[in-house]
Amino acid sequence: MDPGGPVSASTQPSDRPLRGTALVAGAGRNIGRAIAIAFAEAGADVAVNVATNRSEGEAVAREVAAMGVRSHVVVGDVSDPDIDASLIADVEQALGRVSYLVNCVAPRPRQGIDSTTPADWDQVVSTILSSTFYLSRLVLPGMASQGFGRIISLGGSVASTAFPNRPHVVAAKHGLVGLMKAIAVEYGDRGITANLISPGMTDTTRNPADYPGWPPSDDELKSRLCVPRLGQPWEIARACLFVASPDAGYITAQHLHVDGGMVL
Repeated sequence: MDPGGPVSASTQPSDRPLRGTALVAGAGRNIGRAIAIAFAEAGADVAVNVATNRSEGEAVAREVAAMGVRSHVVVGDVSDPDIDASLIADVEQALGRVSYLVNCVAPRPRQGIDSTTPADWDQVVSTILSSTFYLSRLVLPGMASQGFGRIISLGGSVASTAFPNRPHVVAAKHGLVGLMKAIAVEYGDRGITANLISPGMTDTTRNPADYPGWPPSDDELKSRLCVPRLGQPWEIARACLFVASPDAGYITAQHLHVDGGMVL
């Protein structure tokens, strides 16, 4: 699960397309890790958020720092608005105002509607959808004051369709589509864009209880995808990097599927 490889050591951050600080929530592993490294490659200082595992976050932060930029680890559950406020203050004190927010936090428990309790529902919706609202609400004023900002959320196939046994995940991911549109409408005239990137079947470490039968067989890949292979975390990271770049200033409120044609 190579995130894409480092840039040349001769390439300095000042020569790269991104400026300022990126906060990547859920950056300890898999796609989040790849995004943190990709943004560092492109020149951004990166705040690495993990929920509880500081050592995991510090390992990613070392990879980020190896790109010649600043890194900082922030530990906290982003589904809690009080934690988010202190987390953003910590990031801004260490690295400066957040210019890029990427939220990769996404629990995906396997539960049917009849077995999903109100507590289960609240936990998943809060972690996926509410956390994005809380974090966005905190960084948007700073982005607006500088006339530039990028909000990027990670969706998935369930952001535009539905799978069984994930009612809370489906609802929360669909909610992200609307939230990105709402941010785009309110803040587009202040240099801020908001977009959703939806990975498909990606080569990541997953909880076997939530994903029985993972990884899929070659026959399953061929039956479900136009490009019959697992995606790589770095491919998702590069899509996020594009919508964060200066080249994408006229792209907002979009839902980009990086899924090998799975949504078809």
